[in-house]
This record gives sequence, C-alpha cells and structure tokens, in this order.
Amino acid sequence: GGGGGGGGADTADSPQRAPALRTIEPPGQAQFEDGSTLAVPLGSAVRDRAPPQRPPFEYAVSALQDLRHAVLTDLSLGRDVCLSGGRGTGKSHFVESLATDLGMDVEVFVLHRDLTARDLVQRRGVREGDGATEWLDSPLVAAARRGSLAILDG
Repeated sequence: GGGGGGGGADTADSPQRAPALRTIEPPGQAQFEDGSTLAVPLGSAVRDRAPPQRPPFEYAVSALQDLRHAVLTDLSLGRDVCLSGGRGTGKSHFVESLATDLGMDVEVFVLHRDLTARDLVQRRGVREGDGATEWLDSPLVAAARRGSLAILDG
C-alpha cells in the first residue's frame, strides 16, 4: 500500500522495489522516499549507508546502481570520492569493478597500526642492478601521479 502514483495495487507476490531518491536537501544529504538517508558530502564525498535488515535483492541492486551513479558523477566533476563501511561489504570489489569498466588502474595501499606519515608518500626500495636502496613513491602517490584509483585498505 501507500500511494505514490505507479498504477497497480500491491500484492503479496509483488517484489519490493527500492526506495526512489526523493531529494538531495540539505546539500550533502540524499533523502529517499522510504525515509532513509545517504550522506553525500560535496568535494571529498563519503558515501556510507547502513544496510537495511535483510534487504531484498532488488533493493541491493538499486542501491548499488545509485552508488555507482553518484561515484561516476563525482569523478566526472573531478571530485575525490571516499567509500567507507564495514569489513566485507564490497567496497574494494566495487572500486575494482568500476576501474575495469573505466579502463583505469587501481593501486592498493594497505593501512596498518604502525603506519607513519612518510609511509603515506614514500617507501624504501631496492634498485635493480646495483642493489642500492632508494625512496619510491607509495601506492597512494603512484595512483595520484598516474590518475589511477586508490584503495586505502585496513
């Protein structure tokens, strides 16, 4: 039940459809017709939506399509995007899939407790041939220089 103009009555056999995006007001807050919200800060965007209790398949597909559209929009406008969420929720897989579709490379940077500020930009490596040590770009800097997508994992 519940109005909203689509013509047909709801039945027990009808699949549940995903809530449609209603508005993006205030800026940075997407509101859906079911009352749920999605944080969409402009600039360096964080998209984090707690999954509903046992979402129907259609809901998950629609939410993923909405996320993909939002990320592609931000990337096309030259904005940075940050996906945040719990372990095993598919963030890395989403980025790798998106990169494949866009023909982009992905650099993975593993975060850990002992990470230093220098580790974010450089790492020590061994030069081929003479075995001398040298400073190399971190995966994060390498991604920025090449225009690749970066996954900060950890």
